[in-house]
Amino acid sequence: MDRNRSIPLCRLFALAFYGLGLVVCLFGYLRFESNMEDVFQWLPDETPDRELYNEFVDQFGVDDFLVVTWPQCTVADSRCETFADALLESDRDDLIEQAVSGRQLIRQMLANRRQSPKKIIDRFGGIYFGADGRRTCVMVTLTERGMDARGSAVALVKRIADESIGVPPEDLVLAGHPQVGAYGDAVVRSSIANFVGPSCLISTLIAWICLRNIPLTIIMLAISGLAAGLSISIVTLTGGKWGGLSSVIPTLAYILSVSGALHLVNYSRTPGAGRLMFRILHIGWKPCLLSALTTVAGMLSLCRSEFSAIREFGLYSASGVLASLACQLLLIPCAIDWLQPKLSVVDETTESPFLDRVLPWSGPIVMLFIVATLCAGFGLRYLRSDLEVERNFSPRAAVIQDIAWLEANIGPVEQTELLIRFDEVTEEGFDRRLRVIRQVEKALALSPEVKTVLSVAAWLPDEPEGRSLRSTAARSAYRKLVQEARSDLASTTYLSLNGDSESWRISIRFPFLLPTNFQAIKTTLTDLAAAKISDELADAKVSVRHTGVSLLYHVAQDELVADLYRNFAFAFLVICPMMILALQSFRQGALAMIPNVCPAVFAYGLLGWFDYPVDIGMSMTACVAIGIAVDDTTHFMLRFQDLRKASSIAAPAALRIAFHQCSRAMFHTTLITVLGMTAFLFGPLAAMTRFASLLIVLIVIALLCDLVLLPSLLKTFRFAAGRAGNEQ
Repeated sequence: MDRNRSIPLCRLFALAFYGLGLVVCLFGYLRFESNMEDVFQWLPDETPDRELYNEFVDQFGVDDFLVVTWPQCTVADSRCETFADALLESDRDDLIEQAVSGRQLIRQMLANRRQSPKKIIDRFGGIYFGADGRRTCVMVTLTERGMDARGSAVALVKRIADESIGVPPEDLVLAGHPQVGAYGDAVVRSSIANFVGPSCLISTLIAWICLRNIPLTIIMLAISGLAAGLSISIVTLTGGKWGGLSSVIPTLAYILSVSGALHLVNYSRTPGAGRLMFRILHIGWKPCLLSALTTVAGMLSLCRSEFSAIREFGLYSASGVLASLACQLLLIPCAIDWLQPKLSVVDETTESPFLDRVLPWSGPIVMLFIVATLCAGFGLRYLRSDLEVERNFSPRAAVIQDIAWLEANIGPVEQTELLIRFDEVTEEGFDRRLRVIRQVEKALALSPEVKTVLSVAAWLPDEPEGRSLRSTAARSAYRKLVQEARSDLASTTYLSLNGDSESWRISIRFPFLLPTNFQAIKTTLTDLAAAKISDELADAKVSVRHTGVSLLYHVAQDELVADLYRNFAFAFLVICPMMILALQSFRQGALAMIPNVCPAVFAYGLLGWFDYPVDIGMSMTACVAIGIAVDDTTHFMLRFQDLRKASSIAAPAALRIAFHQCSRAMFHTTLITVLGMTAFLFGPLAAMTRFASLLIVLIVIALLCDLVLLPSLLKTFRFAAGRAGNEQ
């Protein structure tokens, strides 16, 4: 078929593709859901600690709680009880397990005539009551269903507070992992509107500055916007949900689409015969395809992660890259051919003042880069992770401010659970075990990291002391009271009875906003409790274990760094063979990977040297960056090879021509990526800010490696030497 006749068909196909894409984007946007509230997406899948937590949930229910209060909430405020009762009555979806106010707790325990009001406030101080003994709160415990739908549970709490007691949502003080998840969910949603748009706008503005052609810039905006929309739709239409860093996915798709378009525009500047559309495709399809595949490989390497949030990010990012590739190859050449923009022709000049300054020093430059990378890389030995939840948000975020207020006025909200199980026990020894649990509580409370301790013992009065007949009689009555209360206490979710075994739960509170070495206290507190029990009940068959959602975050930290190394190594092992096959040269393919490995080794090594911990977002950045950075390397190397194969061009001249033709697009694409990501530097989700910051650093270093290190490597290893048409 005549190529000129096929032009209308190509344009018609492009329009149909674009129209269908818009319809898909619309349906995808209407099905948008997020899952920031799902705590387990940030944790490894199958570990002994995760299995222990599941066992804990089976026995006691979830440890997910929400602390609700307001500035006027005191033990004298009857609205506490009204709100707690209304919340339980309005819970139609089985989200709330319990809702108990400090005022209700006092009333219930006084009804049992077990303790005085002052004793009750002292026992539950730091949990239900503030240090002044007046300020109180409502403790809302979620069900397993409520834990899976934290956002709905928080929304219910806010609505009922407004309707039942007239406290508007802005006056409520909420704290706990449900509120953190719900707030993060809202941030993810707002990021789509507040940051993706500005990021795309910045990228478009830079593209216009680079192209100086308004119609072409508008077309690129429309096509890249379609790529971003498709990346969202792929997630939503496949039943996926948006996590904490997913807001970056449409931005990456948009930026990669703009970057690929700039390379295709750059190829349109190359002189040659034939229709512009087919000339662009002839030169550009291979580097665009290889660039996309290497980027996809980098993203998909994240799918080997132990963390579901990382796997999903990698999978959907890779899908977004493929959507971007389809938009590039199916729409951009057709659009350029239709517009016929007046762009300056890139001639095949061998003059490159910048390269002429670099090549004479190629040997020392290679040595400098290698030595600097190795020196920085030694810092990888000290690289550590930190999964503190508060690091995900800015200190100015409302959720952090609420936690700070509550911890200052009532008590800490970070909680772990000590699970103590007695086997082969009888009812008669219950009072002895209760006495031992109280002694364990006292020992734990003396630990400098621990602020508040709570067990089922708080619901019972102290054992009478003394040696008089009256004291002896009181102790006998006390043992009878404790014995009778045993089965009733199991309803408090702090005691579980199962045949001849008893499981006791001790909740331990820590300040949410202060650093706590959970890795150390996991062992320390367990050993402390086990030693105290062994001293008092030497013949008891007992096990002591430490668990809880908060603890799961922290024991996962070591796994995160190992996960980073594994994913990056896998990305390298996949991308390197692809480069070797594409370049049809083992030496050139391996050499081309050096500029793409150096940035990650250098940047993460410095993080190790400066003892700056990585989080989940930062752990993903290495694979994302190597996938993006290899794009420019691919375009440069393939263009260099094409020119070397031309019999009339010598290897040194081919290097200069390839550098002259590709360097501008490489610089422009990096500029677009970097400035486009700056929109995420000012958001309330600190995890996203760190992800964007580290990605910017890695991309800038990668550009420096492509413009300086890669030509120096080609000359040093004699790939840029020899006569025309010869392979060295």
